[in-house]
Amino acid sequence: MLFNEPIHNWNEWGAIFQSTKAFTPLAEEIFRREGLTFSELNNLTPGTNAVFHTGDHVVKIFAPASLAWIRS
Repeated sequence: MLFNEPIHNWNEWGAIFQSTKAFTPLAEEIFRREGLTFSELNNLTPGTNAVFHTGDHVVKIFAPASLAWIRS
């Protein structure tokens, strides 16, 4: 599985959205499918979504759409 963290609410998202460990397998697979060279994920300025850089690329993984309706 590419992503194993439970995300049922904004608190759970907030606890992991900057975790390079949690998002590395997913980012690696995205890069593999796109034929890009992957290197270590590094955090960028936090916001609402998971944003990292790797080499010359920025990776932005959006919060699950289902969270838009949940208030924590």
